[in-house]
Amino acid sequence: MRALPSLLQHIGDQHWSRFLERAPEIARRLPAQRVEQLTRLFACSDFAADSLCQQPELAAQFDEVKELQNDQRAADYAGLLAELVAEESNEAKLLRHLRQFRRKQL
Repeated sequence: MRALPSLLQHIGDQHWSRFLERAPEIARRLPAQRVEQLTRLFACSDFAADSLCQQPELAAQFDEVKELQNDQRAADYAGLLAELVAEESNEAKLLRHLRQFRRKQL
């Protein structure tokens, strides 16, 4: 992977430090390559960093090839969302599930 510009690397490192504080046990289990990927992601997206710091278990759930580099991901959204909507009749719970879905996908 190409090196990030120093300012972006600094931002990524700051977000990674925050992630480490919130989820040290998850961070210890991540392979070095995943740590590098997450640091790069954090450098480029405050939203992703904030989401993963709020729900650190997501960092361990996605599979690099299947989730991060999947061109078909967007095509699968319609089916996944249809299932989600069909399974939930309570609006508050549905909105919570939609937020969780958004965080996981972004």
